[in-house]
Amino acid sequence: MRASKQFIGNPTPRVEGELKVSGHAKYAVDITLPGMSWGKLLRSPIASGKIKRIDTRKAEALAGVRAVVTGQDCAGLKIGRRLYDMPILADGEVRFIGEKVAAVAADDELIAEEALNLIEVEYEETKPLLDPVEALKPGAKLLHPEVMNYKGLPKPLKEPTNDFVYITWGKGDLETGFRQADIIVENTFTTPVVHQSYIEPHSCVVSTAADGSAEFWSCSKVPYGVCEQVANALKLAQEKLNFNPVYIGGDFGGKGDFMDLAVVYLLSKKAERPVKLVMDYEEEFTAGNPRHASIIKVKTGVKRDGTLVAQHMNFIFDSGAYGAYLPQGYLTLIDGDVKVLDPTTIQFNSKLPTGLYSGKVPYLYDYILPEHIFKGIDKPKQFENVPSVGSGPFYIKEYKVGEYVRMVRNPYWGGPAPQVDELVYRIYKNDDALAQALKTGEVDMAYINSPNIFNSLKGQPNMSTVVGGVPEFDYFNMNGGSATEPKTSYYTPHGDGHPALADPTVRLAIRMAINSQELVDKVLLGYGTPGTTIVPPVSAVGSRWDPTGTSDYIAWDIAGANKLLDDAGYKDCNGDGVREMPGCKQPSLEFRYFTRSSDQTTIDAAPFISKWLSEIGIKTDVSAVTSGRLGDLENAGEFDLAHWGWFPDIDPDAILADFKCDQRPPDGSTYGNNDPYWCNPEYDKLYLEQQGELDLTKRWEIVHQMQKLFYEDNGYVVLWYSPLFSAWRNDRFTGYQPQPAPQGDPLDGYGGPSKTWLTLHEVSVGSGPRPPRGSRRLSGSSWRAWCSSWARCCSDAAGAARRTRPNRLIEQDRTETRWEHVNTCSARSCRPCSPWSSSWSSTSSCSA
Repeated sequence: MRASKQFIGNPTPRVEGELKVSGHAKYAVDITLPGMSWGKLLRSPIASGKIKRIDTRKAEALAGVRAVVTGQDCAGLKIGRRLYDMPILADGEVRFIGEKVAAVAADDELIAEEALNLIEVEYEETKPLLDPVEALKPGAKLLHPEVMNYKGLPKPLKEPTNDFVYITWGKGDLETGFRQADIIVENTFTTPVVHQSYIEPHSCVVSTAADGSAEFWSCSKVPYGVCEQVANALKLAQEKLNFNPVYIGGDFGGKGDFMDLAVVYLLSKKAERPVKLVMDYEEEFTAGNPRHASIIKVKTGVKRDGTLVAQHMNFIFDSGAYGAYLPQGYLTLIDGDVKVLDPTTIQFNSKLPTGLYSGKVPYLYDYILPEHIFKGIDKPKQFENVPSVGSGPFYIKEYKVGEYVRMVRNPYWGGPAPQVDELVYRIYKNDDALAQALKTGEVDMAYINSPNIFNSLKGQPNMSTVVGGVPEFDYFNMNGGSATEPKTSYYTPHGDGHPALADPTVRLAIRMAINSQELVDKVLLGYGTPGTTIVPPVSAVGSRWDPTGTSDYIAWDIAGANKLLDDAGYKDCNGDGVREMPGCKQPSLEFRYFTRSSDQTTIDAAPFISKWLSEIGIKTDVSAVTSGRLGDLENAGEFDLAHWGWFPDIDPDAILADFKCDQRPPDGSTYGNNDPYWCNPEYDKLYLEQQGELDLTKRWEIVHQMQKLFYEDNGYVVLWYSPLFSAWRNDRFTGYQPQPAPQGDPLDGYGGPSKTWLTLHEVSVGSGPRPPRGSRRLSGSSWRAWCSSWARCCSDAAGAARRTRPNRLIEQDRTETRWEHVNTCSARSCRPCSPWSSSWSSTSSCSA
């Protein structure tokens, strides 16, 4: 009997199907809250004009009316998806039929409608500008004379204009092409405004609190984007706004915007109660967000034999009265013209210098895979990820979890040919085994964690060693309040961290009790540098703030730490040497302290740190756990103290981003980089400022402020800046190029394949011991880039990439040169347009 099909050929019910057909699915219109009022909007009956007078007194006096707001209540506040050019409520002028002029909140819909009819508005009507072509002509009426001051313009304008987005693409000499043409054909195409006609009209519920925070229920498909738009328009911190998910009754591209949310927020805040607003279809068709109309002109020059010699295309998109509803794609971050260099290459500039880290760089999502990559794959969804696609000198051929990664030469690599044939990344469990393998010749190159073991390799026959500088630091983590910080739209308190660590005074006392210099001397045997801030010495020039030698420096001071705790009320009430909470309340200051079993330096540092903490009345219970287990504990908030390490990027943006409020592990089971659960809104604001600062000197000033905030609040105790211990057999291979020279990383670098991967070659055939043939492994080229990506992908699922330390092995046999890459790399176990409106245009042109 044939086996029955489980999926293919059988109907699969939609996950939400039963809820929808049974009426149990909750849409925004279904949300009902205690004391909720109904909201209604008074809209402009004219396409263009000045508001001379508005009188709401009769509406406000109507029984059942809870609030009335006009443009005077939000003067100067504008909103948009990217371009903030649309007033929340008309501020002295209207630009399209249906523009919001006033809003009412009342006990029911009928009262709200009656109140709208009682609002008196006197307009001075002006001639509207309805044709985008006319809007582009010299001397045309300016819809937005103040456009040059608007936030979110794709690029600065030279002068006020109705054409707020202009982009060109071109290649070759267009005029010459048309002169060579035998026939020139010109066409004009138009597309109309199209409303998406979803069944559910725009609707929302907003409930505000006295502190300005609010809960939202909205039929928007992009809650995070809308949250940002509303917060920016109302000048609120995003963490004050919590968007609750509801079902959406159709979208088709029409529900990615803010619509009436900011107005309803103002109503709720003034009425001091929740407010619901539902647009009717007349409002949808006059003031919704339809697809924009366009005019497309195409001029084509051809030879009589059909050869295309020139083509010019001009696109005009009618944005209506405002650009606020334009999607992000229209308002590109491309700065200036796009140059077509050849049939496969274009070139453009981005206006954001740090766009690569901001997530707002103008990526072009046009990935094309050549046939040789996919032709042998019958079932792509069951593909085992090897062999991999790679653009460097080597690609992954074989991968066995926990043992090795084998890489071979990439036949499609277009750069200089490497002088080794295969590479292997092999995993060792500890430094002792790795060092022994290096001594016997089983391993040819390695990175070492332990300074003691590194010292044992110095002076060994046929051995070279170097201590390099890398952007890395070890830190002592303190659970600053995973269970006690307030709930937000992206954070739910969780875990069982000790409440004393939420007190900045306790964290400062711990910082003062730890002697970083002694740790460097005793644990690192003099290698490394005492730590202060989260931006290491090996970082972009000028980016690091260093408090050493200034009044900001927090010095080792046991007596001072004791006084701090005494003054804050942390006393040893029962004489057992351990302090209690203020008022002699429990729990006592006894902290769980985790080290990592895979990193000997964290284990070696623990006795020193525990002793110093005991001298200020803090008891520690030290446990060594795996990196994966520690990552789980930190995500769950079930820890007090922990010893970890970071390997940041050269540009400080990446490490600074990790300590924004929204980077905290959000719910106890989801990973977040902000493992100390440190949250400072001022820090978050500065982070955004430094991302958009074009002047490098000014940017570094902001970056310094951020480091100082984190340092003074002791989000971490940065213990030391780690050295990079590397050793290799000099009788087997040569060609290592330390980066930076002469004391940098001998193997890897930043920004693509390391030079070493291309210059590495064998010293002489037959030199050095050979491992058995069956033990040979093969590994990868631009290894740090690959290892970092692998570690961070792993971290996205369950933890953070920490202390990425690749170690390598080179091998050779009679027929091939082989390189093995060995590792004790520790990563934690596996983010309105309207046909009745004035015309506000965006244009683009393309020529070939």
